[in-house]
Amino acid sequence: MASPKACTNKSGSCIGVNTPTQPEDVFSGFLVLFVSRSKLAGYKKNKSNRGFTMLEVIIVMGLLVIVGSLGLFMSMETFRGNSFRNDRDATVSGLQRARSLAVSNMCFGFSPSNQSQCALPDYCCDGKSHGVHFYNKADIAKRGKFVIFQGDNFSEGAFANEFVSFNNPQVYVDIDSDVNISFARISGNLIPETATSTSVTITDGNSHNSVIEINSEGRIDWTN
Repeated sequence: MASPKACTNKSGSCIGVNTPTQPEDVFSGFLVLFVSRSKLAGYKKNKSNRGFTMLEVIIVMGLLVIVGSLGLFMSMETFRGNSFRNDRDATVSGLQRARSLAVSNMCFGFSPSNQSQCALPDYCCDGKSHGVHFYNKADIAKRGKFVIFQGDNFSEGAFANEFVSFNNPQVYVDIDSDVNISFARISGNLIPETATSTSVTITDGNSHNSVIEINSEGRIDWTN
């Protein structure tokens, strides 16, 4: 005998305590729940995997360009500073070498056939004084180098001349006329003996400058 039913509307749908649940109703419920969860998961996935906007890309690229430009500028400035200091050190070493040769009473050249040749820079009767010749800044072809010479005076074609070139072609000695800085043999004092001191300024024409000073006793000091 069938269980009694209490019908609530004209369509015939009834509510009863013992009304059995239909299989298709259970399936529909699971289907609705599955679709709802799938949509929610898809929304979260799409939200987490969305790409960058054009504005974000432009901002990032701009920051990278700024940082890269600053790094390049600092690297170039460091390179120029190191290059200048290397040439400054080469100049100081040239002066020190000239004084060392003079103190050692050295002479490089030929044995003279007569006494009159002793005064010539390429002939040696005894040790000689030594010095450094700097070209003036207007002489574009030569200002990027200096010459270590022997004797009291510089001679362009002398046998014993040692030419030293700056690594940086922009570096030169800031002088208006050629200058000789000479050291007396054995004592190493500055020539002429009456001189109290002398100095030269080496520069790259921009922000790097160094003053090299030689006192009367041949001591060499310099600034950064």
